[in-house]
Amino acid sequence: MRERKPARREDVPRGRRARARAGFPARVLAPVLCLVMLLASVHGALAEPGFPLKPVRLVVSFSSGGAADITARALAEALSRLWQQQVVVENRIGAGGNLGTEVVARAPAVDLQGFTALLRAHPAQITYATCGVATAQQFAMELYKFQTGTRALHVPYKGCAPAVVDAVGGQVDAVLASDAAALPQVRSGKLRAIAMTSRQRSPAAPDIPSFAESGIPGLAGYDATVVYGLMAPAATPAAVLRQIEQAVGGLMGQRALQQRLLQAGLDLQSGPGASFRALMAADIERFRRIIAIAGIQPE
Repeated sequence: MRERKPARREDVPRGRRARARAGFPARVLAPVLCLVMLLASVHGALAEPGFPLKPVRLVVSFSSGGAADITARALAEALSRLWQQQVVVENRIGAGGNLGTEVVARAPAVDLQGFTALLRAHPAQITYATCGVATAQQFAMELYKFQTGTRALHVPYKGCAPAVVDAVGGQVDAVLASDAAALPQVRSGKLRAIAMTSRQRSPAAPDIPSFAESGIPGLAGYDATVVYGLMAPAATPAAVLRQIEQAVGGLMGQRALQQRLLQAGLDLQSGPGASFRALMAADIERFRRIIAIAGIQPE
């Protein structure tokens, strides 16, 4: 039996960058893990119907002005005219030409198994963005790394939106963000969705598989669903809480509200306050273990 070692905290900076009584859960979503899509014609090409639908990055492993760079830029200009789409040359120098090759090698990971294999082949080298330190997205990724025995560099952002923006821009290799922030970029083709952190597929994106169905040992029961709930001050009378429960519970049965939230990547569910309190207690204990294992420190 393989011994699992506690994961180490591997955060890197971006560089430029009252007591209450629990109510009932209102909305549920699962963060989605996405990879940045890259292409380097010097090392290989992707063939897809309608390609290219967006600007192409051509990665050169050597410095500007050399034979490889001259060849790449001449080819980029010709391809831009042929495809009627911009082809941008990007010089990634280092490691005797291997840095550029590694950048491109990260692109073919099309599922969670491929992504996990990538992390194992390049321990503590692949960067991933989340919505911040000690957020549900970081907890989800730390749990995944612990269960799979992998290591990666965490790049925390102040919110999901800027994390996704930098993932699209290629500043990080992957991003774990909310459905609302990530799915529009996935649907536009700017990001490739790898997996949902929920136990089952999300109704908002039924074509994206869950972590649990990846077939990876240790992830069969994986579930890192984010739950949004309503809360009220501790002194709120029980009769008022019941009135709120009944009113909001009735609204959640309305199809218009369900469709609106589904479009934002939210799976609408509801339940009594007691269930929500039990869920919060269980999550606090689970997150406490993750914090200890990963050495997460609040900012």
